[in-house]
Amino acid sequence: MNRRTLLSTFGTAGIGGCFGLREEAYDLPEPAPPPEIPSGGSRSVEATAGPPRRLVVSEDPSRGSDALEGRFLEPPSSEGPALLRITYTNTGDVARAFRFGPAPPLSARVGRPFDDGDPALLLVPEADAEAIVEEAAGGCWRAAEVPPEPTGTETVALEAGETVENTYALLVSPDADCPPTGAHRFVGERGTLFVSAWDPGAVGPGDSRFAGRTVPDLTPSTVPVAWFHEATESTTVFVEPTVERLAPPGDEVGFSLSNYGDRPLTIVPSGWGVHRLEGERWRQRYPAVVPSQTASLPPGETAWTTHRIDTGGDSGFALEPGTYAYHAGSRAHAALFVVEG
Repeated sequence: MNRRTLLSTFGTAGIGGCFGLREEAYDLPEPAPPPEIPSGGSRSVEATAGPPRRLVVSEDPSRGSDALEGRFLEPPSSEGPALLRITYTNTGDVARAFRFGPAPPLSARVGRPFDDGDPALLLVPEADAEAIVEEAAGGCWRAAEVPPEPTGTETVALEAGETVENTYALLVSPDADCPPTGAHRFVGERGTLFVSAWDPGAVGPGDSRFAGRTVPDLTPSTVPVAWFHEATESTTVFVEPTVERLAPPGDEVGFSLSNYGDRPLTIVPSGWGVHRLEGERWRQRYPAVVPSQTASLPPGETAWTTHRIDTGGDSGFALEPGTYAYHAGSRAHAALFVVEG
């Protein structure tokens, strides 16, 4: 796709109208060059036009899509939509024939939000994208229509280690917010990709009343614990409580597990836990079972839980006064809270 051709054909009127500029009245400077992206592409890019957006492409490990990969070749800009190179590699030791849809390696056009809402993002092969681009308002490239999901199959023979690839334009669905935020799932024949977007200036951990406090790590744990009260502006994965001090009976606390990294976070949905600090060690209070099921929290998404503290023990948690730790998904990320006497 020639990005300047795409702009002159589909986008000039929309961009000029958006900013209210009259060409004859202004001597506009040359736009700054987009950031350089390595030839192999990048997992994440920053939009160079429109609202601040960080875009991340990642593979869903829960669907076994280790051989399906996506990388950004160009960020979204005033000259054209973001472009992605998507590849599928035969990671086996022998040649094989793989069955795809009509646009290998990812024929899925429509990306569903992680919460299963209405379609918001489209991945359209570069060769087909120019025909459906409607406008570029503020650097956000929208499709005039949602293309039908393609039908039919194509078989591709790949030697061991050989790769099939295609380049796709990232467009916004006609009726979606532009640009949308959150993670969007593209389910293909050989795996699943997430495309996520968020405002990098509007996310991150809040302040903690426990800043500067040192506590022992939760055990057993194979990795050091990333505590909320030790998080900084550059922390990308964190558990955050709605409050850090509770007065029972009946107080409620919610915990959010946020992922603003470059890869999905493998979590155990039932893998939360509450621990009480006793001397220099933690004693687990809830739950009493060991969970096993795993799931993926993609970049740009947050998982929530809410619990009520009840000293009577009839409902919620029966916790005596003290310092507690809550972990979600795994013991790698946790937050402190205090139950008052």
